[in-house]
Amino acid sequence: MLTLAAVAFTINLETLGAGQAPQAPVPAVFISKEEHETTLKESIAKNVVDQPIKATEVPGGKASVAMLYRSKPEVSALIHDYVTETYYILSGSGTIVTGGSLGTPKPTDLTRVNAGMSQTGTRVGGVAANPRRTEQWLRFSAELGNGIASWELSEIYNQSGQVGDAARFEKKALDLGYRPPPRLGTRGY
Repeated sequence: MLTLAAVAFTINLETLGAGQAPQAPVPAVFISKEEHETTLKESIAKNVVDQPIKATEVPGGKASVAMLYRSKPEVSALIHDYVTETYYILSGSGTIVTGGSLGTPKPTDLTRVNAGMSQTGTRVGGVAANPRRTEQWLRFSAELGNGIASWELSEIYNQSGQVGDAARFEKKALDLGYRPPPRLGTRGY
């Protein structure tokens, strides 16, 4: 859904600029559901963890979308020298650890996956994802129209006794078309 919003935003910018001096087009890339599915099938078949789907040049660098498929937990840590990553989890779960440093870092060239030079090694220190930051990212995703994030946020608020926020985000999730798994009749409010 976010990719479609980016395409629509680019079209709107061009439409709004009618009658004005021509400007350089805003970079936009569309990735279809079929491209995601094909990449996932290939990643599983070839046992590839990180597979780029598409990339485009943007002012100041490159924007890249990749499919990461992990059948087992990572055993080493990774730090990119010049890349910032955003993860959108399609299925499964995991723990993201931030901070800390690498013990015996080893330079690793990840240009093939559009990540450039990086460092791999054993993680020393660091903090598992902060629950408060998790809530903030879920809220951000929910406001962008993600039904799963809305539902997860309603569950967090429900467990912490914030009934009003729980009800609001549960309604938002349902309005966005998310269908939660069946649960017992008691709602725990």
